Amino acid sequence: MSHNVHPSVNTLLRRRFVGLGAAGVLAAGLPLPFISRTARARASTEPVAEARLKQLVEDAHKRFATVTDGKNADYIPYLATVPSSLFAIAMVTPDGKVIEAGDTNYSFAIESIAKVFTLALVMSESGPEVVKQKLGANATGMPFNSVVALELHKDNPLSPLVNAGAMATVSLVKAANANERWQKIAANMDAFADAELSLNQAVFKSESRYEPA
Repeated sequence: MSHNVHPSVNTLLRRRFVGLGAAGVLAAGLPLPFISRTARARASTEPVAEARLKQLVEDAHKRFATVTDGKNADYIPYLATVPSSLFAIAMVTPDGKVIEAGDTNYSFAIESIAKVFTLALVMSESGPEVVKQKLGANATGMPFNSVVALELHKDNPLSPLVNAGAMATVSLVKAANANERWQKIAANMDAFADAELSLNQAVFKSESRYEPA
């Protein structure tokens, strides 16, 4: 979700992983239930040496752990306090093996990455054509939190990965009421993470007080 879409979505805690694909399947892309039988069968017949994958992950972590470019987002006060030295990489194979290095035990707020998973939920419920028709699939050319694109394109958000599009994505989750919709979104996040995620109240409050300039 975006910063202006149900703040509690942003505060779901998840280890920050850089998804590295194995056997052509991106770790951050689809959990095992969503991977086709063909892909899983191919993965099982083309095993990759776990020791080699572990070495690749450790080498990548060592190479990039010292990078200090950029800075924490400070327009949301809580995020500015998170140690910027924290860094983790994980590789998930199609058969579910997790190979990791770095600060993988630290729970990071998902923030806008949540948009992707709710989009996947809507696509699984209604199909990609509904998403393309109602949300669009193009870059807006505007900042992620801009509403100008809506004005320029007759209330069409153009992309589910900007704030306006993310809010529209949530509205497409099939549910009888707001509580059921939230429960489905949270359960979907849990399924992707293969874990029961939690809410960080401090981040939630910090997000709630955020006012765009």
